[in-house]
Amino acid sequence: EDFESMLLEDAEVDAAKVEPDGACVQEPDAEREKDAAASGILPATDCGECDLPCMRPRPPGCKHKCSWPCHFEACPPCFDPVQVRCFCEQTLLTYACCEVLSWPPCEDGTENPFLRCDQYCHKSFPSCPHMCSAKCHSGPCPPCSRQDVNVRCS
Repeated sequence: EDFESMLLEDAEVDAAKVEPDGACVQEPDAEREKDAAASGILPATDCGECDLPCMRPRPPGCKHKCSWPCHFEACPPCFDPVQVRCFCEQTLLTYACCEVLSWPPCEDGTENPFLRCDQYCHKSFPSCPHMCSAKCHSGPCPPCSRQDVNVRCS
């Protein structure tokens, strides 16, 4: 689901009061205009201080809303929890959304160290009855190092 459709579904404000970049364009009230004129500060084109929720789009990949009400400055990083599966798929790891978005893309066979848990892999080998004894890892399992020993009674 794309961000814009989520934004419109969850919007609590009239779409006519929001710029394409999500900035609020609600008109300042008369009291604020009088205070602004008395101080010599021109009223802003976006209110930046109303109680409506911030509607600015988040960075690509973030599905959360800004936790601040309408504001002038840049939105803070998103610290909402995001759960991702480790390589061996036994553990759900929880990170802040901004951490996950800051990970460099893993290319050329490099492994993302943040997706490794402390468990043993335990995936089954296709050619023997044993399970992988390596710690959580990406890619295919290393070859089985165990050998079955058949003992016969005499």
